[in-house]
Amino acid sequence: PALERHVNNHFNQPEPKANSKKADNGENGGKLGRRNGKKLRYRRQPWSARIFDYFDSGIMEGLQHRLLELAESRTQGLLAETPGNAMTLTSQ
Repeated sequence: PALERHVNNHFNQPEPKANSKKADNGENGGKLGRRNGKKLRYRRQPWSARIFDYFDSGIMEGLQHRLLELAESRTQGLLAETPGNAMTLTSQ
């Protein structure tokens, strides 16, 4: 009986007015809206690599410091006068 009532409600609904989509509170919309809100609340969030990001601000600051020290040691402190604008890093 509940399914039959639900299906019949779809056929017995009055024709929607053109400009009343946002203003329509609807007699049947209350329960459906609550159910939809619940779905949104408990919906799984898409997986994001940002949660597990290894390079946070502390790591980046340390890396910047080490790269600056490396560049100064390779150029004997004459970083601005040394030709070339690139440095190639390789892992150990």
